[in-house]
Amino acid sequence: MKKLIYQYSNPTLDIANKSIQSISTYSKLIKADHIVYDKNIVINNVSPGNYWGIFYPFLYDLELLLKYDKICYIDTDVLATTHLNDIFTNEGYILGCHNYASMHRNLDTEMHDAYLHFDTSHSSFSDYDKTILNSLTNIAKYNSRGINSGVVLFDKHIIKYFSEWLYDNLPYLLNIEDNNPILWRELGKYDQTIINIFIGENPKNMGNLNAIFNWRLNRCEYSNRWIATLIHYIIKINKHYLLEDYPNDRILK
Repeated sequence: MKKLIYQYSNPTLDIANKSIQSISTYSKLIKADHIVYDKNIVINNVSPGNYWGIFYPFLYDLELLLKYDKICYIDTDVLATTHLNDIFTNEGYILGCHNYASMHRNLDTEMHDAYLHFDTSHSSFSDYDKTILNSLTNIAKYNSRGINSGVVLFDKHIIKYFSEWLYDNLPYLLNIEDNNPILWRELGKYDQTIINIFIGENPKNMGNLNAIFNWRLNRCEYSNRWIATLIHYIIKINKHYLLEDYPNDRILK
């Protein structure tokens, strides 16, 4: 199997550099190629910023992607551990770890607070919005915002189709923050909103990725993180944990 892990970082920061080094080592151990994209993204004279990084090769490097059986995007706030599992053994056209609708997190006590489900009957939701949200909920089997975009696995059979979908929907996707702010926010904003709209429109192509491949510190307990293969230091308050964990012998580097 020919497989690729890619990341996007523009500009590269200390956190991103450590993530890139760790994921590079992980890639070598599971015999996957590793590419870091760092060029600006400009679409229709609009620069949507770093948050479109997951889509960079679908827009600019599709010919390369089509040479692989599977590709995997990993965010640059993720570290790989010595608890080694090959992410490419997971099967499905597009896979990611499902999000809960919302959840309070208390890192000081390492305890989860109550789950907060969003209201899909909100009066400002269009019929299209409700269809997307209900589709994601049906896939997850609970009230869901869809998948987290920090680690996403794509099978070769979906790559070209997803690229074409992006191009076909660029005007809508580039303006969704202004034109549909509620759906934008509820699906997680930026690349996460876009990929979940795609999944909501194409639910048969979605598969769930086990949390060991995206151990998100706002969803999974910090104290249990060493059982994971990929630790995701998601949201700003967790970034210092990445810097603190990096020297640990259980982190690949």
